[in-house]
Amino acid sequence: MSLSSANTHYKRHTHDQPLRITNPKAEILPKSYICCTEFGNAQFKAQKSPADWDYHELMKGHDVMITAPKELVQLLETLERK
Repeated sequence: MSLSSANTHYKRHTHDQPLRITNPKAEILPKSYICCTEFGNAQFKAQKSPADWDYHELMKGHDVMITAPKELVQLLETLERK
């Protein structure tokens, strides 16, 4: 499978638009931030995660779900068990 065949179009600015969650029960859910750091100080690394979030790094690019799906799934499964 080529990278271009796995990519799809997405709306612009989804990375800088805040997510609005209105269900109060969502406050108790655990939160994790996964930063893909293959390119050094990635543009999002500066955002870091808020104090109530777990912070994790993968030494992969932003398309980790295509280039390293097994490593991503392994991390997600670890987070699910918390």
